Amino acid sequence: MKYRLKNRVKIITLVNNELWFKILFRSKIGTCFYESKSLSHQYMAGTSTKFNNYLNANITFIGHQNRDFISFNKKYNICKIVNAKKPKQIAKAVNFIK
Repeated sequence: MKYRLKNRVKIITLVNNELWFKILFRSKIGTCFYESKSLSHQYMAGTSTKFNNYLNANITFIGHQNRDFISFNKKYNICKIVNAKKPKQIAKAVNFIK
């Protein structure tokens, strides 16, 4: 099945600060998907540099459905929460945000 994502979604694995901010201020949607494998990743809502950069740039973002993001979002309602392991939920969130 084709999702017609060419030229719409770009995944870049190595980004320096200059490129990050160039991309950040041209973006429309961000993602904060942290696996809960480590203690620091379990508590990233509000402390993540990426998360705070999205707020600074006034970019809507999608957060992973973990306890920390759910709790933070209940209080501030600033992102769309999804299960990051379910691509259809991510796609629905993107379409909802557009």
